[in-house]
Amino acid sequence: MCNVTESTYERIKQLCQKKGITVSRLAIELGLSKSTFSWIKNYPERRISAGVAQKIADYFGTTVDYILTGVKIDNSAKVTEDDLKIALFDGDKEVTDEMWQEVKSFAEMVAIKHKYLKEKNDES
Repeated sequence: MCNVTESTYERIKQLCQKKGITVSRLAIELGLSKSTFSWIKNYPERRISAGVAQKIADYFGTTVDYILTGVKIDNSAKVTEDDLKIALFDGDKEVTDEMWQEVKSFAEMVAIKHKYLKEKNDES
C-alpha cells in the first residue's frame, strides 16, 4: 500500500489537465472505477494500493513517488553491459560474445512471451 497525501488528487487532476483529459476519462482509460478517484479526493489520509498508484504513474510516464508526494526522484542510473555481465556471471569469469548473445536472445524470448501473455489476458 502507498500513502496518499492531501494533494495527490490535485496532482492527478493537474496531470490530466496537461494531457487534456478529465479524471473520469483517466479512470475509464485505466480500467478503474470513477469512485476510486472520488475516494482519493475525499479520503486523503487513507492509502491506495501500489497497483493503482503504479497504473496512474505509468499512464503519465512518471513515478509513483511523484504521484503520491510530488517529488521527482531520478532513478535513471545507467546500467552498462559490463555491469550486467558481472551480475549474471559472478564477475570473475570471462564472458564470450557467444555467451552474451545467448543471454540477450533469452531475454528477448522472455519479453516476447510476456507481451503475448499480456495481450492474451487483455483479450479476455
